[in-house]
Amino acid sequence: MRFSSIRYKCLSRLLGALALLISAVVVNASQKPTSAELAAITDRGRLLAEYDAAAWHATDAVLDAHPKAGQPNISDAGTGLLGSPHQPVKNSR
Repeated sequence: MRFSSIRYKCLSRLLGALALLISAVVVNASQKPTSAELAAITDRGRLLAEYDAAAWHATDAVLDAHPKAGQPNISDAGTGLLGSPHQPVKNSR
């Protein structure tokens, strides 16, 4: 399914960027960031989350607008992909 390959590609890129960030933090472990630097990092993280949500909605809209014959529509019931990072699976309890 094309949607899955797009999501996995984005996830693999995000994990790669995270690995680079972690390696940079380990190298500079002796230098703690200032409050201003931490605020800037937090702002970038929030912006990244907003871009991720926008890309997720845009991808769903494109796939809904151009369905492929013989493939099920991922949002037929209007629920999207259950269990995605943006839409948690409801607890059965």
